[in-house]
Amino acid sequence: MTNVDSDLYTLKELHTVSLDVEAGGGGTIFPLPGPHAYPVGQQITIAAVPDRYYDLDHWGGDLSGNQSPVTVTVNSDMNITANFFRVYPPSSLSVSQELNRTLLLGENINVLSWQDNPSNPSQKIANYNIYSDSGAGMSLLGTVTGEEGGLQYWHRDVDKTQTYDYAVCAVTTRGVEGEPSFRSIQGESTPETSGQTRSTMAAELKEAESGSERGKEIPVIIGPSSKETAQDKSRRTQGPLNFAAQRAYDHTIPDGAYANILSWQANPESKGIDKYRIYLVEGDKRKLLVELDGDMFEYVHREVEQNRPYKYVLIAVEKDKGECRPVYAEVK
Repeated sequence: MTNVDSDLYTLKELHTVSLDVEAGGGGTIFPLPGPHAYPVGQQITIAAVPDRYYDLDHWGGDLSGNQSPVTVTVNSDMNITANFFRVYPPSSLSVSQELNRTLLLGENINVLSWQDNPSNPSQKIANYNIYSDSGAGMSLLGTVTGEEGGLQYWHRDVDKTQTYDYAVCAVTTRGVEGEPSFRSIQGESTPETSGQTRSTMAAELKEAESGSERGKEIPVIIGPSSKETAQDKSRRTQGPLNFAAQRAYDHTIPDGAYANILSWQANPESKGIDKYRIYLVEGDKRKLLVELDGDMFEYVHREVEQNRPYKYVLIAVEKDKGECRPVYAEVK
């Protein structure tokens, strides 16, 4: 072998670091909870995915703030925890009807009043959304903050003979709606019936309504009922709330890839949701991606293209096969 040239090769070790991600109660995290190994200097996109009526409070461990998604560079072993908080309904919601005599012909106003829920961190609550249920679906009436007249909202120019159903939700600084509080006010010409109620929203009141006070004039706050009117039964299934999509880098598969994280909240007006269907919109066509059980509120669309816009449709399906109007979310 003296006439054979030789070269000596040594194996170069590939240095990796560990990223351990965890989620507290009230949500999950992406990449999925657990330890992950990455090359030194790798950039990782991390996203917090709150459960229904929860929001990201703050990151713990080797990450701070409450931005999500967020990209970190792993130069050494890291431990990151997503901490969530529940967004409770406003307290002591009441509604009464007033006559505004300052106008030439007069005006009836439904006055909604409530208080901050002491269980909510005040610094995390930005405002309150007020919804009305007209029978055709929930519609946003307005948004109130403490600097805009306090915890009160005037629904102006109402018909005193009509019943009005309301929901008020606290909204976090990150734009997440919390659990709604419901109240209804009955029109003066509507007969009071112990066995019926004008809205499925009122059925949510249960024991809370028993302590409500009557309005200042003829309208009263109606109580719950186990029956529904024909109007209630004919209502269309209400769509899920806060349907959103965000893109993140998925390191859980070989060589990595991008994924779109879809999340939403159940609509309290929808009863007996059996499943959710998610479609991908391609031109004027829809492609069914997945069908999920009614108690699931997130979906990861994996291996998507980094720079391609994606548009999704989410439809809730009740056990009687009734479907809601489609709701949309986009990733641009």
